[in-house]
Amino acid sequence: MKISGAIEADRITCATSFVLAVCVGIFFGRSRPDILTLLVLISVVTFLTAIKRRSWIVLIACVAIGLTIGIWRGSSYAGQIAKYDRYFDKTVIVTGKVADDPGYDVSKQTEFHVGDVSVFGSKLPGKIRVRSLGAGQVGRGDTVTAVGTLRKTIGTSRQGALSFATVTVTHKTTSWVESLRSRFFASVYSSLPEPQASLGLGYLVGVRSSLPTDFALALSVVGLTHIVAVSGYNLTIIVQFVKRFFEKRSAYQTVFFSAVLIASFIVVTGMSPSILRAAIISGFSLLAWYYGRKFSPTLLLLLGASITACASPLYIWGDVGWYLSFLAFAGVLLIAPIVMHYLGRYSKNILIAVLVETLCAQLLTLPYISVIFGRISVISPVANLLVIPFIPLAMLLIFVTGVVGMLSPVLALWVAVPARALMTFAVWVVENLSRIPWAQSKIQLDWRGAVAVYLLIFVLIAVAWWRARDNTKARPDTIDWNLL
Repeated sequence: MKISGAIEADRITCATSFVLAVCVGIFFGRSRPDILTLLVLISVVTFLTAIKRRSWIVLIACVAIGLTIGIWRGSSYAGQIAKYDRYFDKTVIVTGKVADDPGYDVSKQTEFHVGDVSVFGSKLPGKIRVRSLGAGQVGRGDTVTAVGTLRKTIGTSRQGALSFATVTVTHKTTSWVESLRSRFFASVYSSLPEPQASLGLGYLVGVRSSLPTDFALALSVVGLTHIVAVSGYNLTIIVQFVKRFFEKRSAYQTVFFSAVLIASFIVVTGMSPSILRAAIISGFSLLAWYYGRKFSPTLLLLLGASITACASPLYIWGDVGWYLSFLAFAGVLLIAPIVMHYLGRYSKNILIAVLVETLCAQLLTLPYISVIFGRISVISPVANLLVIPFIPLAMLLIFVTGVVGMLSPVLALWVAVPARALMTFAVWVVENLSRIPWAQSKIQLDWRGAVAVYLLIFVLIAVAWWRARDNTKARPDTIDWNLL
């Protein structure tokens, strides 16, 4: 499609502009819903004009329509969230389903989040964190009633919190998925010691609520928390490993097994926004690869962001995990292919590919982490170098151990020997590196400093990309254009 002047906006550009505008609209819809009427008018006029005249007005129409949809979604959701204000600092009765695996906080209270929230019978969006001293039998998927004083919380990952609540389980889940999941977890815990068992389950499904407090802190110090977080990282590792293993054998098998793994992972871990975004990005990229089409990584990222943000605008309004996951995927999809290109023949090694993708993901998350937490892990590159290459194998061994243990607990003790050795090595690395005095450093960036760092990274990426493109013209088979 030709555009006036030297600008050419093809379908990818229009689609990218549209989904980006949706995200921007949702972000500002919380505070500026008053411009919605104006945008609706602009959208209608530009769309009608675009039907008759294929010019730069099409791009404006995509942006205006995207902003309209985003602001409408953001403003309407903000109105629903505002209903929580009437209940803060009051004793409330909350009912809903347990949305995650219960754990324990520092005061030894059972801690979990409730979704499908009802306060005094009134349905509300979002989640509420519940802490209780008498909720030891609560499991994921159970329907509970919690009574306590509702307090405000920082951030948007939850809309309120109850501490020292009185919790009653009104309905135990009968889901076969939860039953199978519980049996699998019990099998792993009976076959491996701690913290190896909890770390292994963290590898597989992102469960970290059962990790010992000291070991969870050590993971943070060495910059390996992402390996046990439900952030989409685990799913990315699985899909990338399957793709690299099967792609030279059968494209159909690659897509089929990847799809099965994606679906199974969502069922086991739950439909968190980061997991859904990982599934969307992985699914579309696999389909594009299968049909031999090129899919813009920027469009993939923004498509995943816009879908999850539309599902819950709370994520784009300040959910730290959502932004960390988004930045990590940007590192995997945008930076890793360029680095792999410069590695030449070494890029064919699966372990090197996994390590490069992990380090590229961390590169883009570090400035944001510095702004939010004021600390970054100095030892992180070394820890990742020692642990990350073995994660795909460890995930496979833990999975086999858990399945065998469900059939024969005695046989599982023998089958678990390789997994135990690998997990013991990972635990040894984490515990010993975390004891180094300079393993973690206080580096507090403000937003302006973080923006400057990201601009510098962007310039370096652009220069590396242009050089890679020029080299590829001479050697057309040396770079993965499906990712670039």
